[in-house]
Amino acid sequence: MTSTPLYSRAGAPVELRLPGGWSVPWHRAALTVIALVTLYRLWYVSQLELIADESYYFLWSKHLDWSYYSKGPGVACVIWLGTQLFGDTVFGIRFFSVALSAGTAYCLYRLGRKLFDGQIGFCALLVALVTPLFAIGSVLMTIDPISVFCWAAAALAFWRAKDAAGSGWWLLSGLLVGLGMLAKYTNIAELACFALFCACSPAHRQRLRGKNFWLMTLVALVCLTPVVLWNWQNDWITVRHLLQRGALDSGSGWRFSPRELRKFAEVLCAAYSPLLLLATVSAAVAGLWRCRRDARMLFLTALFWPLTLFYTALSVNKAAEANWVVPSFISGFILGAAVWREWCARRWARGFVIVSVAVALTMTVIINLGAWWPLPLKKDPLDRVRGWSGLGQQVYDLQKEHGASFIIASDYGTASLVSFYHPLRPQTYLVNTAGVRNQYSFWSDYSDGFSHESAIYVAQNPRAEIPGQLRREFRRVELLKVASTVWHGRNLKPFAFYLCSHFGGYDGEDLNREPAADREAEQ
Repeated sequence: MTSTPLYSRAGAPVELRLPGGWSVPWHRAALTVIALVTLYRLWYVSQLELIADESYYFLWSKHLDWSYYSKGPGVACVIWLGTQLFGDTVFGIRFFSVALSAGTAYCLYRLGRKLFDGQIGFCALLVALVTPLFAIGSVLMTIDPISVFCWAAAALAFWRAKDAAGSGWWLLSGLLVGLGMLAKYTNIAELACFALFCACSPAHRQRLRGKNFWLMTLVALVCLTPVVLWNWQNDWITVRHLLQRGALDSGSGWRFSPRELRKFAEVLCAAYSPLLLLATVSAAVAGLWRCRRDARMLFLTALFWPLTLFYTALSVNKAAEANWVVPSFISGFILGAAVWREWCARRWARGFVIVSVAVALTMTVIINLGAWWPLPLKKDPLDRVRGWSGLGQQVYDLQKEHGASFIIASDYGTASLVSFYHPLRPQTYLVNTAGVRNQYSFWSDYSDGFSHESAIYVAQNPRAEIPGQLRREFRRVELLKVASTVWHGRNLKPFAFYLCSHFGGYDGEDLNREPAADREAEQ
């Protein structure tokens, strides 16, 4: 294999040409765009309320541990640091989401520039900025900003490491992969991507047999030590949770479901914009044909296809989420910029690129404007970041009206949002159940300390039956009202509010066993 350039560096413009005869070096243009977008996002993050996962992870940061039920400690530590700097506010929670996204954007530009030239890096950067999922994901503090930044930074470090004589870049690559895994276990796939590149590249095949590659792998795996120890102490609960997420623990076994695969395709189109998705995938396919004569194409395709194909195959059984494949698009956008620059010699390709970017930009602008105006959709995706302060206030008012001492919720998302947006920020609880179902199972419950007191129970599904455990634990459970969260006069999500009177305390009975009287009543 040779490293013959797909394009001549001398043939690419060295500056961004602006109207009026102005020109700006690509590096300066990239830094300016990243700075402007970052400033906007730092302002924008406070215009949206938290989503359920963010408030849930915020509670994790108040209970720092070596690992957690479904994730490593990365997101909790990052939120803890943000709130130490800026307080327990939406801005404090989300600050590092914006900062890490800026770092991802810069790594994307640098990788594109290092592999090809400044124009490719800048174009890949612009495509990422207008992609809907990247735009909204850059302002939400979930595991993804950490994971994607570490993936992009590790890819950039590995490209330097593969030709380096020493071990420094290899150690950095392993550390970045390991830190990414502490946020999202998916990042371990990047090691397989690096191995695939080395195995398929004759010029770098010996790296697989060298000490540096395995030193990098060891450093990455050592980062998982706290996660492994925590799981060892907790019956490997995270492993079982991950199998459930992929529907791999189902007793019915693997199944082929075209409906699930179609659902996965639909969420990808909505998240990445359908035309940009088509452009990226087509470029990644073209990259496969060019791997033998260009190591850069091999590197980018090795980073794109493994994760993409894995979750596509998984979606045959149960549809994956759009954000599960987001690291693949770091290399996918660079592939797209490189391949489509060549194809743009044809008029139809230029038109396709312009329309693709315009559609994606329009989607992203509409989503951003949705912070102030509801989207003209039957189901507005931004409803996830609206109305929660009103929910917290409703619970607070009901507590004062009925003298309820504590709050119980039907699910961890509702409990976390109520806790954050309640004026007093109280501890909230879930219904006592057997087994471990989420991180709340590791924290104290309401079994002690509330004897003979009342609680407000908040149910996300107003039509759902009252949990039998509540009826056994409280003398009386009565519906107070069904009300929706509200945003700008628009009813969003309905909730049922119950008054649970006179808590008798948990007596240690089997929580999964329904009393005979309850079974007879149901029959």
